[in-house]
Amino acid sequence: MGGVRQGRVSKRMKSIFRGTLFVALMMLATQAAAVIEVLGVNTTGTDIGVDITPNATANTEGSWATIGTTSQACKSLTIVVTPGTSTAVDYLLDIGTGATPDVVVSDLLLSITTQFNAEGSFEFTLPLAIATSTAIKARAQANGATQSAVEVAAICDSVGAFNYDGVASLTTYGATAADSGGIEIDAGATPDTKPATYTEITSSTSAAIKGLWLALGASNDFTRADDTFLCDLATGAASSEVNFVTNLPVVAGGGVDGPFPRFYGPFAVSIASTTRIAARCQSSTNTDGNRDLDFVIYSAATFAAAAGGGLAPMQIGPIGGLTDQPFGDLSDVLRVLQARGITSD
Repeated sequence: MGGVRQGRVSKRMKSIFRGTLFVALMMLATQAAAVIEVLGVNTTGTDIGVDITPNATANTEGSWATIGTTSQACKSLTIVVTPGTSTAVDYLLDIGTGATPDVVVSDLLLSITTQFNAEGSFEFTLPLAIATSTAIKARAQANGATQSAVEVAAICDSVGAFNYDGVASLTTYGATAADSGGIEIDAGATPDTKPATYTEITSSTSAAIKGLWLALGASNDFTRADDTFLCDLATGAASSEVNFVTNLPVVAGGGVDGPFPRFYGPFAVSIASTTRIAARCQSSTNTDGNRDLDFVIYSAATFAAAAGGGLAPMQIGPIGGLTDQPFGDLSDVLRVLQARGITSD
């Protein structure tokens, strides 16, 4: 019996080792091929990026400003924003490409709270495919008149986040131009209890969704008490919603006001066109204002691994444990490495 038991352990350990080796080599292959280009940073002074100034009129888009021009093709773009202000205010930021910009993602939500202000930053990594020699631009609006500029830089990745192919543009749901925020999700008057009714983010998606990102905002409550949230995202008709994310954790208050994280994703989902999306949260407080969050969703109609395979994004569904099945064959790994220009010498 001892020999049989030892054999089973050995088989399992080999499987785990092969899986670990496969993932490690895939990460190495991805990183070795990537070329990273940073656009818009200042090499002198204290400003991090290019100043993007909102319109002097509240909740009105400002003028486009150029962050930089790519010298390579990008499969993903990371937008880095430093508020540059100590004022608590919401911004919506558009990213566009070209001389007369085409919007590739609209209304990135920047919720600048009382304590998370000039010393903080926002990072949005999105699978945007951008050609070489393309101007990347930004514009902003704010929910107050004559607000300060935000500082924006962009990071272009030639391989793309997780080695996934980029898309031409993303679709935004839930941004509210009237107050430069998102859809308010009210956790209700009973602490630690989700309301029976979901809040609609969109009544009908304009296209199928394969990749999804979520931005969270303070819902105009910029000085918050300590608070925690658990949030659900769901599809389906009112009163018949089915969660595709359950108990997404969010924290607020303390020394930074929150909410945190500011940005979730990517989630690999499969949501059909013309589908209703809604959300609900529970909160540890029933104080009006503190129990509210703003939600904005960004989506990609396609979200697929590049040729040679990619690393998985956040998966919607149960998390599996160890398995006796090997994760891949070494010959597959070598083919991926060779495709990335890495030899096995």
